[in-house]
Amino acid sequence: MARRTIVLDAGHRQSLKNTGASGHGNTEAWVMWDFCRRVKRGMRVVAPRWTVHLTRPTKELIIPLQNRISLCRAVKADILVSCHMDAGPASARGPSAFYGDMCGSARLAGCIYNRLMQLRWYKPYGRGVHHHTKVGKGSVYILRAAPCPSALIELGFITNKWDWWSMVKSIWRRIRINRKVRAGIRDFFRNR
Repeated sequence: MARRTIVLDAGHRQSLKNTGASGHGNTEAWVMWDFCRRVKRGMRVVAPRWTVHLTRPTKELIIPLQNRISLCRAVKADILVSCHMDAGPASARGPSAFYGDMCGSARLAGCIYNRLMQLRWYKPYGRGVHHHTKVGKGSVYILRAAPCPSALIELGFITNKWDWWSMVKSIWRRIRINRKVRAGIRDFFRNR
């Protein structure tokens, strides 16, 4: 297996006030930091020659978006995956993926999204793979500025009790989601 450099971005926390969405007593910034930390740990086992960098190595650390892009450049990242949870009405649920402008970004987002859709609790609720300009208020900086193929993965709605439960309370589901994200990343490199 060839050497690869992956940057995992646990969304939000670029300022004191920006903790992202919140629901059921948790903030998106904390849930995604914990999730990305676990993905990194899992990648060390399944792909030991790959180097995985976290944009936020600790949950309290505040990292501006520009510094996250600088990290990608400094480590010569092969890909950037930004993990998030959405917010909306309590009935809204399911994953979605967005991709940047760099060549390969759409395939990266598609590989991860397709793996997530193999999970039976996500299958009926998938919201698709979209270009970053489809995100409500326009473009997403981290996808536009990334110097490598990039994807932003929304792993469900933190405001929906089932999506929240899958990411926070259910260890079994969280492990399965983690494995699917790792498998999607491996699919991207395998089919390159």
